[in-house]
Amino acid sequence: MALGPQQAQLTALLGRWDVEIVLSNGATPAQHSKGTADYAWVIKGRWLGCHVRAQMLGSAYEQFTILGYDSYARNTVEVAVESVDNSMLLSRGAALRADQPVTLLFGELDEYTSGVLHRPYKVLLNRVSPDRHVITVLGFDDSGHEVPKIEFRFSRHPRR
Repeated sequence: MALGPQQAQLTALLGRWDVEIVLSNGATPAQHSKGTADYAWVIKGRWLGCHVRAQMLGSAYEQFTILGYDSYARNTVEVAVESVDNSMLLSRGAALRADQPVTLLFGELDEYTSGVLHRPYKVLLNRVSPDRHVITVLGFDDSGHEVPKIEFRFSRHPRR
């Protein structure tokens, strides 16, 4: 299957980024952490990998995400795994478009802290500028209201 403009959008993310991670649960003040993220092709031109390394809540934290565009299903796909649990998060949503800086994805997660399975969440991919982007994960409380869970604020790492 031929590559399209959606895959081309991923090229802008290649390289090293500084990342600030904001972890919140709504009940206590947000926790801020800093780290780095490296974006590189997993499969050149098709699937982009992002490896985040940081300290979170006093421990080493890692996350690996694969981001791409499924040309057959015509949606953006994100798969993420992290060092704090053994779950794999799968999100799908709108196509990446140059004229729309925000892309919305949806998925379900299992909350090991509460024991709730298949709780819906959404992901906002916000390309703020060529040197900044923000990934926000929002959950929903028992009343169906959006609750910020975690936000990754990326700034392009200065080249030396």
